Amino acid sequence: MSLLKSTFTKVLTSCVVAGMYISSGNAAEVNWDFPISWPEKNFHTVNATIFASEVEKSTNGEVQITIHPNGSLGFKGPEMLTSVEQGLVPIADIVMSAQSGIAPILALDTLPYLVNDIDQLRILYKHWRPAVENAAAKHNQKVLYMVPWPPAMIYTKSQVNSIDDLKGVKVRTYSKSSSEMMNSLGMTAIQMPWGELIPALASGAVESVTTSAASGVDGKLWEYLDYMYVTSHTWSTNMVTVNLDAWNALSDKQRSTIDELAQKLEPVFIENALSDHIAKLKTLQSNGIELGTISPDTLENMKTLTAPLVEKYVNEVGAPASDVLKKYRTEING
Repeated sequence: MSLLKSTFTKVLTSCVVAGMYISSGNAAEVNWDFPISWPEKNFHTVNATIFASEVEKSTNGEVQITIHPNGSLGFKGPEMLTSVEQGLVPIADIVMSAQSGIAPILALDTLPYLVNDIDQLRILYKHWRPAVENAAAKHNQKVLYMVPWPPAMIYTKSQVNSIDDLKGVKVRTYSKSSSEMMNSLGMTAIQMPWGELIPALASGAVESVTTSAASGVDGKLWEYLDYMYVTSHTWSTNMVTVNLDAWNALSDKQRSTIDELAQKLEPVFIENALSDHIAKLKTLQSNGIELGTISPDTLENMKTLTAPLVEKYVNEVGAPASDVLKKYRTEING
């Protein structure tokens, strides 16, 4: 793992051009284009680049994956699940909660204040993963690995001293569930893909953002916003999936090798995400965004206002959600 974490640092600091890889000297039997919405230095892109490199080495060059960051292939985040399902691309990085309209179970980790820390998130993954894999299979794809975004944050132009300071503020959201959550706090949610955010901030169409520290750096949010709050009101996970037709076209040995590699790398990639969060917070602060603190009273108000969303979600999704939540809560509550 230390070698892989070293590789992560080298890829990040050298800003490897997407799609570049060390040739094995063998003619590739399989070439997969891998679209990803995030910039080259985003930890999801770096993780994907490491994965592609390890796949090539582990398969002796038989399977080669070219990473296309920044949405350069033209596929927007909300389209990724369908794009993989239809075989428009063989593999992709997918924001799971952005697919909630197609597969609601994929948004379970976005429920407000369900998960308090990374240890609880790992427990949730254990019970949630089978339902995620089932949902992916229904859409003609296999889950290779899952990696969370770090704790959720809210970026604002003004200080937040109470729940009233959030009322009416136009906030960019990324999914149905995040929109419902922000609206329940009295904010005005405006859901849009990441690629549309900066023009919206520049024009004043939005004046707040709920996203991670990593995305805050990607978007240079210090150019538009002045404060950030680690509210941890929700988590969000990306999954990398492969089209089942493309997967089944591989040899048994290739599938086994890639599957084992994905399982080995997933915990490393999760640690990369957490380390990246700390580094990106420092970058945001060094560029002038003030890290504020949500008062205990405001936090309690946020939890109270968003609590009905959990029951609403479970009622809509039914047994797949309630079964996972029951197992998860039983374990975390001892």
